Amino acid sequence: MSVLSRLASWMNAILRRPRLESEMEAELHFHVESYVDDLVRTGIPLEEAMRRAHLEFGNPESHKEDCRASLGLQLWDELCADLRYAIRVLRNSPAFTTVAVGSLALGIGANTAIFTLANGVLLERLTVPHPEQLRLLSWISGPKLAMEHLWGDTQKTATGQYSSATVVAIAKIRRQCRAVPGMGDDKNPRHLQLS
Repeated sequence: MSVLSRLASWMNAILRRPRLESEMEAELHFHVESYVDDLVRTGIPLEEAMRRAHLEFGNPESHKEDCRASLGLQLWDELCADLRYAIRVLRNSPAFTTVAVGSLALGIGANTAIFTLANGVLLERLTVPHPEQLRLLSWISGPKLAMEHLWGDTQKTATGQYSSATVVAIAKIRRQCRAVPGMGDDKNPRHLQLS
């Protein structure tokens, strides 16, 4: 039996539960009656045949439980029973229910707010007019570094190269460069001399 047909059978058994129960009852009744008829044909009186058939088949509820288990309904029944018990317990202790629901609401709300903020800041595309034109600037300078006293990522390396300029640093570069043509052009990089 394929997984899809088992799933369809399980859903059918859950959604049409009263019909399934009546069909199981009818089938068990049919088997008991058939066995009683077979015993009567062999010469056993009707009352004795019924007693023997009921003894041999045992409790019909245990057969129903086996049928439910084979259909995978036992887990569903246990889940429904647990949910009913949980609702009954929560209804009987309103203070605990209020604390539990409040904690869940606070946790879910905080996680949603943090994810929304992280999604907007870290994961979404930048909301600038032309994000494909953004550039990461780096510069090389001599011993008198003009950018040294600005806030930002200005770490010294062995080659004297610095990167990740802030907006304040970019404004200072613009003032000192006096409109260098082609600045930021990938095909024609310019070296800026900062004093």
